[in-house]
Amino acid sequence: QNVVDELWLTAMDWEGNYTDESTDSPVVLELEGRQVTAIHGAAGASSIVVGIIVGQDEIQLMRDSTVVHGTFDSERIEWSDGTLWRKRLSARASEMSVKRIMPLLLPQLVLATRWEHLDDARPDPSHASSSAVVNCDDTPLTVFLIRYAFVTRDRRIVSDTYWRLFTLAEAATDSKRGAYLRTKSLLLQAMAGRVDFVDKRCRRVSWPRDVSFTQFCDETRQFLLNQSIIWRQTRQLHSFLQAKRAVTGDKTEHLRRLLERWGAIQS
Repeated sequence: QNVVDELWLTAMDWEGNYTDESTDSPVVLELEGRQVTAIHGAAGASSIVVGIIVGQDEIQLMRDSTVVHGTFDSERIEWSDGTLWRKRLSARASEMSVKRIMPLLLPQLVLATRWEHLDDARPDPSHASSSAVVNCDDTPLTVFLIRYAFVTRDRRIVSDTYWRLFTLAEAATDSKRGAYLRTKSLLLQAMAGRVDFVDKRCRRVSWPRDVSFTQFCDETRQFLLNQSIIWRQTRQLHSFLQAKRAVTGDKTEHLRRLLERWGAIQS
């Protein structure tokens, strides 16, 4: 769990330069562990406020003796008082940002989920809904992979995670392939809103539930469906081309029919 906590701090990439869009003034955010220092305003007229990172994507600051809460999606912080800080990245910083590097780390992170004890997610009989209940403290890395993609609204991360899990779950010789299959299923359930994530005290962990998140999940599920159709077509085409009795004209016609479906997949 401690390793994943550090992973969250690194992956969210809190530190850096922001713009307070309510006043168009610069803000510099600095971290020491989970302790936050925010330098607000231009040099010579700046003010300093302090705070703390209280969750994977949540922050608290003390402003004028009042605690304000913020949520971060790796690009902006939305505050409970209605203000918004947008992160400013130079071209060089953008190229080296954690969000750009994360796809390179995914293979190792997905592979490591084999060591987490994720039982089959089943509906909790004490809940009226049909949602499954998953303890975040028992599966911190699995929850990181899902929540990070959701918080940042990064469809590529969801897609890469899904297909890596799919491939690992298909490895018949791997005794742990069931773990990857369960994690893949959990990812799909989470996108459908059929999972409740709780801590060890059975308190529900905050999760994106707004309209934009629902739209993101709907679009991402369709994106994965389109990819699945292409994958199945590739399998069909490969099998057909390997058929010894298939003549060249039949193979060409089969390929043409598959390509005709491409327009429907893109729409």
